[in-house]
Amino acid sequence: VSGEYFRYKGILFPVGLYSPESISQAENTSNVRDDDIFIITYPKSGTTWMIEILSLILKNGDPSWIRSVPIWERAPWCETIISAFSLQDQTSPRLLSSHLPIQLFPKAFFSTKAKVIYLSRNPRDVVVSFYHYSKIARQLKDPGTPDQFLENFLKGEGVCGDWKNHFTVAQSEAFDRVYREQMRGVQAFPWDEAPEETSPDPEPQPETGGSPARPPSPSRRLSPSPIPAPSRPRIPPTRDPE
Repeated sequence: VSGEYFRYKGILFPVGLYSPESISQAENTSNVRDDDIFIITYPKSGTTWMIEILSLILKNGDPSWIRSVPIWERAPWCETIISAFSLQDQTSPRLLSSHLPIQLFPKAFFSTKAKVIYLSRNPRDVVVSFYHYSKIARQLKDPGTPDQFLENFLKGEGVCGDWKNHFTVAQSEAFDRVYREQMRGVQAFPWDEAPEETSPDPEPQPETGGSPARPPSPSRRLSPSPIPAPSRPRIPPTRDPE
């Protein structure tokens, strides 16, 4: 069915490409191998590019596999109705693709030595690419106006989950530190609020007697300058990486 969604544990997925049963199968599968390589992305973050890169690496640069085997067979999706975990006779190491957020990711992965490559993309580019993709993808709803689509994205109502909460809490905190440093001075999203500023201790004043002045506490540091408040960005056409 075109353009209809369902919720699985609170997260939107398009009908026809996914089903509650296929996502549950991915979440609870025991079919995870130690040499599996998972490519995990939020939608429209460069999944196809990464699959092509890894396909070449696995074949020592020989492009014949890429030219002869469709991408959905080289790196099948974990959570779709035609699932990577239901395919037979896959040789190792397997490339496996997924948009699942951490809370729905295959539980069996965490007891194996399988690898994950997590590919992240600037959310400004994600929302622009996702908007234009939604205009042409039959399995997705019409995105409406750019303003409507952006509002839904900022609320976390995206397909396959919320961009900001695609990580665990610890992963999000680590990402935030790097993201804030890299994006310093660039127009921000609402979630880019800087930590509350703390003024440094005043310079110690000379004392006329008694014990020497106490040095500033190392626990009190000046927070980074806040990132400017965002204005609503315009959504221009862009080339889609996937």
